[in-house]
Amino acid sequence: MLTPDDDGGAAGNDRGRRCRRRPWGLSVTIPTPNADDYAKVDHDGNIWVAPGRFSLRPSSWINGPITAPILPNPAAASRYLGGMLTPQPRRWRPGQAVALAMEPQSSRMLQKCLEEGGIQEFDLMFQEVLAGFPTLAGHAFGNYLCQKLIDKSPPEHRALILRRLAGSIARLSVDVHGTRVIQNLIELCTTPEETALITLEFKGLAVNARSQAYDWVFDELSDECGKLATDQVGCRVFQTAFDVSTGTVRERLALAITENAAQLSVDQWGNYVVQRLLHVGDKVMRRRLIQVLLPSMATLALLKFSSNVVERCLRRAPDEALVDAIVAEMCMSGPERLAALMCDPYGNYCVQTAMRVYESSQAKLEHLAGLVRPHLPLLKVRYRQPVVKNLAASYPDLIYERRPGDLFPRNKL
Repeated sequence: MLTPDDDGGAAGNDRGRRCRRRPWGLSVTIPTPNADDYAKVDHDGNIWVAPGRFSLRPSSWINGPITAPILPNPAAASRYLGGMLTPQPRRWRPGQAVALAMEPQSSRMLQKCLEEGGIQEFDLMFQEVLAGFPTLAGHAFGNYLCQKLIDKSPPEHRALILRRLAGSIARLSVDVHGTRVIQNLIELCTTPEETALITLEFKGLAVNARSQAYDWVFDELSDECGKLATDQVGCRVFQTAFDVSTGTVRERLALAITENAAQLSVDQWGNYVVQRLLHVGDKVMRRRLIQVLLPSMATLALLKFSSNVVERCLRRAPDEALVDAIVAEMCMSGPERLAALMCDPYGNYCVQTAMRVYESSQAKLEHLAGLVRPHLPLLKVRYRQPVVKNLAASYPDLIYERRPGDLFPRNKL
């Protein structure tokens, strides 16, 4: 309950009036003359009080500047207090926009100003923020104001932003905050001038895949597939390019990936490009890629990155004949090779994936289970427990058997 303070309480009761208890459970003493000297309503609807006038409880006085809202319901407060509280307009001082944009609360305030303000306020803020755009674009809070400005900017203003960001776009593209601003710019590019500015800045490393003006980028990706697809950023560009390409352009990219499949599959970044082709490519592309990798499937299954490619091949093979060929290459070339796969920390997952793919064919699953069962005791303890647990859950007959007279199934291992 709000109470008058010790120094001014009695005088306040004499000069003012006491409000009855309101629905939110607060009572306030507001001096009748010049009420605006004691309480204000800010642009967010909070009611603020002058220092030393009110407190939340007798032992907690409000001292210092007006820094704490005390009444949460401005509509009710204005009605009960007779309209004595004056709403304060939202203000920001010219020359402070860049500094304000770096604080969470004031950044939101500036964004709200852009949303509700007119063209004059937009022009004023744009000219001020433009000077600090490279810094704000990579800032945790400033990037939101930059995105808001881009959204509300016409093409000629976006061109000014691109010129101001010259030399910084590549750096911002790999920044956790700046990448949002650059993506927003690329998304909204509509004029040849904007397109030319972005192309010049990225020097072929960025893709606005919606425009036919970027066909030369696809040519560059195809020619330098082995180099670009093994780069951390390049592999993402390659996947995006493949996703949005069509017709002969996609076919050219698929051929480039297939020709470099062996190199890409064992690379920490390149394997994602191969998996992308297997995920979104058509049957012809997938069949061609798997046939290229088929002779080395057993070796690829033993390696950290390429084992993921092998599992993807098993899941995305266009027909059962290719699945049988992959399984035969991995598991049916000899007991030594299968034992090596079962005991390998990566290879054993490829074997489990093959068994899941064969679930639709009972005969093939039983045949593969018969090949796998003799090697289960060879598994290292650290690998055996999760593998056996997964196999027992999916294929209990592989792990357990029940003999005549047994109350419970026996572990075959």
